[in-house]
Amino acid sequence: MIQNFSDFDDGATIEADVCIVGGGAAGITLAREFVGTRFSVLVLEAGGIEAEAETQQIYSSDVIGLPHAGIHDGRARIFGRTTTLWGGQALRFDRFDLEKRGWVPHSGWPISLEELEPHYDRAERVLQLGAHVPYEALCAEFRVAPPKFDPARLYMECSRWSPKPNFGKTYRRELQRAPNIRVLLHANVTSILTNGSTSAVEKIEFQTLNGKSGMAKARIYAVCCGGIETARLLLASDRVEPHGLGNKHDLVGRFFQEHIHMRFGELRTSQRKGLQTASNPFTEIG
Repeated sequence: MIQNFSDFDDGATIEADVCIVGGGAAGITLAREFVGTRFSVLVLEAGGIEAEAETQQIYSSDVIGLPHAGIHDGRARIFGRTTTLWGGQALRFDRFDLEKRGWVPHSGWPISLEELEPHYDRAERVLQLGAHVPYEALCAEFRVAPPKFDPARLYMECSRWSPKPNFGKTYRRELQRAPNIRVLLHANVTSILTNGSTSAVEKIEFQTLNGKSGMAKARIYAVCCGGIETARLLLASDRVEPHGLGNKHDLVGRFFQEHIHMRFGELRTSQRKGLQTASNPFTEIG
């Protein structure tokens, strides 16, 4: 079911087996894993079904480091989150992306490509991507001769595009109909509260924008708010750990990565949706 916390009494406590913070790609995907099971699931989503200027304003930020347009243009505080803005382009990491590089401090992932691959398979099914077609096979299908590169120095790989990238639309009905799933809209999580040793989460506090408060209690908690908002929430949860939850080594948020962007012009139009559809046929306007 999908409900609006604005309709609940102030101070309400909601209990579930699993509490998921964030109704975006990760949160919705995780919730769907429990559909039809014996486990009750609560998804706390800060936004509503439709975009709201007042809710989106919460994401207003000052960038004090390198320019980063995505902090405003690439995030949506709405059910479906960033998938409502996303064109659906997907590409797996290469082995090189996970390896340690001597010239990059702290580089190297603690997991291998072999460990990731089965999870990629499942994620691609959620994205409805279909079978992966290698670059050479794609060229052959279109009768195009691929350029000759030294494979030791340069190779080509093709990304794929999800036909239904907006999770807020694609999976809304499934979660609405699931009797063991509760999606709570307009529930802005303000703090994750732990026991005295920070070894276990005890409850989560959340509010509407007009100050109505609530509390969630569960056996298992999952924070699925994206690279920026997850770090912000952990750092803000500092009642027990003064430097933020999980931040004893001052590493929360330190390894944020983003695509390289280049602004080469600006086009203003009164027909934004029509222009976006024409310029990118893969983009779903949500």
